[in-house]
Amino acid sequence: MLSPPSAGSATNAAASPSTESSKTARFRLPPPGPPCGNDEAADIYASPDAFAPAAARDAVAALDARVLVLAGELDSGPLPRVAATVAGLFANAELTVQPGAGHFPWLDDPVRFSGTVETFLRG
Repeated sequence: MLSPPSAGSATNAAASPSTESSKTARFRLPPPGPPCGNDEAADIYASPDAFAPAAARDAVAALDARVLVLAGELDSGPLPRVAATVAGLFANAELTVQPGAGHFPWLDDPVRFSGTVETFLRG
């Protein structure tokens, strides 16, 4: 059985799995300390006023830019049909569904993914 890291552990790296056993692996957390990141943004991110779907749809529809929405054929979030709905919210969006790809299409087929993005950017 693994024991948790001691309070005085010098592990400052991001969480990393233990190497002892995949069945008993636990993650080491960074030691307590001052918060990292932008606290103001974190407070706003999930505030009650942060979620205004109608305002977000209006802003997206008014966006004056080309947008690439790329989904993996096998992705469960967003499903390709949901990605199509999202693309439809933009005034100038292109939807691409990468065949055989899941949630990380750049890992499933890096050549196809980078080719799709490059073609879009050059367009």
